[in-house]
Amino acid sequence: MKHLTATCLGLFLVLSITGALWAEGVLKTGMESADQVVKTRKYLMHTIKINVDDAAKKFEADRIGDIQANGATVALAAKVMPPLYREKHEAAYDGQGKFFKGAEPAAFEGVSEALRSAAQNLRMSAEKNDKAGVIQAMGALQQSCGACHNAYRGSF
Repeated sequence: MKHLTATCLGLFLVLSITGALWAEGVLKTGMESADQVVKTRKYLMHTIKINVDDAAKKFEADRIGDIQANGATVALAAKVMPPLYREKHEAAYDGQGKFFKGAEPAAFEGVSEALRSAAQNLRMSAEKNDKAGVIQAMGALQQSCGACHNAYRGSF
């Protein structure tokens, strides 16, 4: 069972990092299409959400060390986000749900850095098997997500 858990963790880490690296590579293509930008945004947000949810499940199962992969993946996603949010691209959203309201580049870079820093702290705390550090980092991670969504995400 322990070997299966390690294999699943390794596979999850590889898939998460591969996806984030794909998104980073996409950023270098010029991103001419607003639809491509919005799809990449949604992919990164989904990647962050599944990693935060997975980290919470691992925490509840007292698998603190396994949370490192989640922190690393969220940190990488946060690092590649700012170029994706330079323009609103309202027309590329489907007209239902949420959309990006816009932000000054420096302000968005600041919230992305807060997310990256919280995720790095999560990774480092998990690496040390520091349960109190993981709790603190998860709180900071959730706070940074909420601050960005409250400021920059609008509803149709």
